[in-house]
Amino acid sequence: MANHLGKADLLIVSSGLPAPSLARAWYYIPRMLHAKSQVFVERAAVSDGEVTIRRLSLDHVHLLASKATRLHRAA
Repeated sequence: MANHLGKADLLIVSSGLPAPSLARAWYYIPRMLHAKSQVFVERAAVSDGEVTIRRLSLDHVHLLASKATRLHRAA
């Protein structure tokens, strides 16, 4: 599906996603982005539930995708 969505200007990743699912999803995300895309990740603190939002650089997104590639190859 990621191949057919086109390029996104903005991607916001919810803190509600289970960590294992998100780790695998990073593999597909770079193909949805272009050089000026903005990626933000929401994080909820376990202790008080406070939500913070962090901007990720595209280099960091590609790093996460490379780690996910290893997960896909292992399967």
